[in-house]
Amino acid sequence: MRKTKIIVTIILVLTMIYMFSGCNSLFGSSPEKRAQKYLNALVAGDMETLEDFEMPLQKATSKSLKGLSKGMINSMFNSSIDDNGMNAMGGALVAYIFSGYKFKVTGSEVEGESAKVYFDVYIDDQLSRSNEFLPMTEYNGEWYVTFSDYLNLK
Repeated sequence: MRKTKIIVTIILVLTMIYMFSGCNSLFGSSPEKRAQKYLNALVAGDMETLEDFEMPLQKATSKSLKGLSKGMINSMFNSSIDDNGMNAMGGALVAYIFSGYKFKVTGSEVEGESAKVYFDVYIDDQLSRSNEFLPMTEYNGEWYVTFSDYLNLK
């Protein structure tokens, strides 16, 4: 009985540390892992995964733009496309654009809540570009792609 209480207490303490510290990196989340997941989603055209990399404010803006686009398409073509249809169309386009691409994360520079994750670009299994980087920001313990930095909008 006493061992069970100790184990439960340890689990609760670790859970609280995880929840309140904002340090997912203690449990395996890192900008490199997140960047590789993002880059793999580009190649696959996985729109749902790509949306997981948007900061909350960006996600709200993206949702508004998606709604506007959906309304325009439905109006122009007298159709009734839904969010799943929009994701399917976007995913097919992204997968087409990145057909034959592979990305390999090679390292990162982390300064506080900001990171530059470096990667190599392969096209048809041939190294095309090296030392490209993806800017990322840690927010509430999770790493997100910082699109404004990437597009030099900051």
